[in-house]
Amino acid sequence: MRTIYNAVYKIASDSSNPKTVYVANGTYSSSLNGQIFPIPLKSYMNLVGESQDGTILDAEYQSVIIYIPGHSQGFNISHLKLLFGKSGIAVNRSSDH
Repeated sequence: MRTIYNAVYKIASDSSNPKTVYVANGTYSSSLNGQIFPIPLKSYMNLVGESQDGTILDAEYQSVIIYIPGHSQGFNISHLKLLFGKSGIAVNRSSDH
């Protein structure tokens, strides 16, 4: 996929069929390769970088890097370096959770 955002958008996952998006080493940003931020995480989805120091998500001070809706569950984020976001990970907390 061209961007992490598109990979996450196209993936369908649920509790009986969790999915993982593997991200290769490199720097992912809007100016370098058209990465869209924030990257929304879905329930039962894993976002896994190749290595913590080599897989870099750079929001260039424009956005939150990863967004997690309040109803999300069963997700995992690992081996990523988050740089220059308005915040690294934003979680929407709803009143019923």
